[in-house]
Amino acid sequence: MSDPATPERGSEDPVDWRRTDDGVRLFDPDNDDAWIEVTFEAGVPPEKRLFMVCDDCGAVAAQRTRPGRASVCADCGTEHDHEPRRPPEQTRE
Repeated sequence: MSDPATPERGSEDPVDWRRTDDGVRLFDPDNDDAWIEVTFEAGVPPEKRLFMVCDDCGAVAAQRTRPGRASVCADCGTEHDHEPRRPPEQTRE
């Protein structure tokens, strides 16, 4: 499966991926040695994920940017609210 670049997503190269039993495999179709497998772990905050998983239908979609306040599943249309973004913690000297 391929996730094509669109005007809304930018002009980046498309991401080729396949769903596995517990996550996704990202790969380069022109290079058999260029791939990674990512496992979904429940409870990981959305901003730390490489992909989104719809809680309602289980659809998996590549996540190119940090999520905003909400997202909509392209497969089932469910709206998902996310925690508001917090400013990065400042380090103390």
